[in-house]
Amino acid sequence: MVNLQKICRRQNHRFSEPVLDVRLNGREGRSADWSLGGLAVRLSDEQGGTLAPDAEVSGDLGEIDGTERFEFSGRVVRVDPRRDVIALEFSKLSEGAVMMFVRSFRHMISGAA
Repeated sequence: MVNLQKICRRQNHRFSEPVLDVRLNGREGRSADWSLGGLAVRLSDEQGGTLAPDAEVSGDLGEIDGTERFEFSGRVVRVDPRRDVIALEFSKLSEGAVMMFVRSFRHMISGAA
């Protein structure tokens, strides 16, 4: 039997730049990578291990030096204690966050530094 969820898991290309400032369930962190489907985040505190796969989460994100914050919700898909990374799959992503990602894509495609 084919696991379609596993095949479709990486539909979205992941980017490591720009690094995003992330607040997740009240904790601060930075993105390790992100896509339109989700993100991997390194939390600044050492309590990331308290989140388990399938845990529902919510928070906001934005550019590190930016003033705008954009809300999201999702679920934990992986906890990697060796890298201190929690991987999330978005269930809801604000329109502002989508537009920020699109601007980042355009910037990368144009070759601008």
